[in-house]
Amino acid sequence: MLYEKPIISVITVCLNAEKTIEKTLRSVASQRSEKNVIEHIVVDGASSDNTLKIINSQSNIKFVSEKDKGIYDAMNKGASMASGQYLCFLNADDWFEPNALTTVIRTIQKKPNIDLFHGNMKFHKDCDKTEIKKSKFLLWTKYLRMPVYHPTCFVNSRVFCSLEGFDESFSTIADYDFILRLLEERYKTYHIDKVLTNFSSGGVSGSASTTERIDLRVKHGIPYFLSKLIVMLIDLRRIFN
Repeated sequence: MLYEKPIISVITVCLNAEKTIEKTLRSVASQRSEKNVIEHIVVDGASSDNTLKIINSQSNIKFVSEKDKGIYDAMNKGASMASGQYLCFLNADDWFEPNALTTVIRTIQKKPNIDLFHGNMKFHKDCDKTEIKKSKFLLWTKYLRMPVYHPTCFVNSRVFCSLEGFDESFSTIADYDFILRLLEERYKTYHIDKVLTNFSSGGVSGSASTTERIDLRVKHGIPYFLSKLIVMLIDLRRIFN
C-alpha cells in the first residue's frame, strides 16, 4: 500500500556519533515494511568525525548538517522537516526492537484518536546489564518523575505543533517539560505494553542541573520551596538506592 504521507517520522539528532549511529540507522531501516510508511530524519550538529560518511552510506534518509543551539533546537528543527502523522525522537545511541514500528503503526490504525503512544524500554546500563522499564503512568506522580519514557513516545505531529515543540530554555529536560504540558492540556495517551526501544545509559537528561529541575517544576505551578524539596528528596533516594 502506498500512503500519501508517512505514518511515522523518526527524528535522530547527533553530533560526532560515529561509534553508535550506524546501529541506530539500521534499526530504523529494518522496520520499513511498506513504502512511504516510515520517514527517517537525521539532524547533525556539524560533526567533525565520520558521522556524515555513515549517514550518507544509508539510503532513504533525509538529513541536514549544520550548527545548532543545542539538542532541543536540533529536535525542533527535525520536527519542522517531518511530514509524518506521528513523531518519534530516537537518539543516536539508541535503537528500536525488531518490528517495533510495525507494532506502533498497527496500534495507531486501531486507535487513531490517540495523541501520544508510549511503550516499554530496555535500559542498557553497560555491556552485560539490561533492565526492562515499564511506564509508571500515575498522574499524581508526574511532578516527581517523567511519567513516560521519551525514546518510546510517538506524538501526533499536530499536537507537537500545537504545544510549540520543545521549550529550548531547558537545556537538558525539555522532553519532560513537553510531556507535562501535554498531560496538563489533557491530550489522550495510550500505553503499548511491549518493549519498543533500547536505551543506552547516559545522555543529557541524566545530567540535568538542580536549578533546571527546580525551574521545571516551578514553571508547572509547584511553589519554589516545594519544588526544591521534591528535587532534594529525589536526590536522596538516588543516593540510598
